Amino acid sequence: MNLISDFKTIEKLCLELDTIIDDQIDIYLLGGGAMVYYGLKPETKDIDIVCTTKDYLLLYSALKKIGFVAKNPSKEYLRLNIAEILMRDAFRIDLFNSKVCGNLSLSKSIIKRCKLTMNLKNVKLYCFSPEDIFVFKSITEREGDIVDSENLQRRILDWDIINGEILSQIKEHGKDVWITYFVARLETLIDKGFEIPIYKESRKLAEEYYDQLESKITKHK
Repeated sequence: MNLISDFKTIEKLCLELDTIIDDQIDIYLLGGGAMVYYGLKPETKDIDIVCTTKDYLLLYSALKKIGFVAKNPSKEYLRLNIAEILMRDAFRIDLFNSKVCGNLSLSKSIIKRCKLTMNLKNVKLYCFSPEDIFVFKSITEREGDIVDSENLQRRILDWDIINGEILSQIKEHGKDVWITYFVARLETLIDKGFEIPIYKESRKLAEEYYDQLESKITKHK
């Protein structure tokens, strides 16, 4: 698989999509593609995209029309709850329908922080903020995600934004298993010498999730 090292490659795809989509859609980059845009990563092998349900259906149909083929996710991708993996030549697109890893949703606050990078007739392309990319990268287990988390950590991140988004997601959807993935990644970064100001708060949330899970299991028995 060819690697995408120039953000213009992604922009060309959006130009192609704009010629066949007859309704306005918003496309949000949340992984390697967004990191390439910010200069936080030299290249990426896949492009992570999340859309609202309406836009997801339009985008999926358009990608199929221009030659993208759906593929089954491998084991390392199962945690992500990817709606579709689509491939064509150098492109591999991991497409999400409103949510990532179950209940981590495309929230209003995430959308507000996104940066508009391309505004075409029918296609608008946005990049997640570095803080929201960090949250996403911290709950995945694909090859390279730990390195991406490290590179994001080397940037000046607003930990209040990260913590606020986590609390907002939990308030909206309740505690879910992704919070344990997030804490595990924080612990990996701490072991590598990084300082994580929100670790204790996040750890407490993970412990509360485990307590709730244990209580449910006990009641079921």
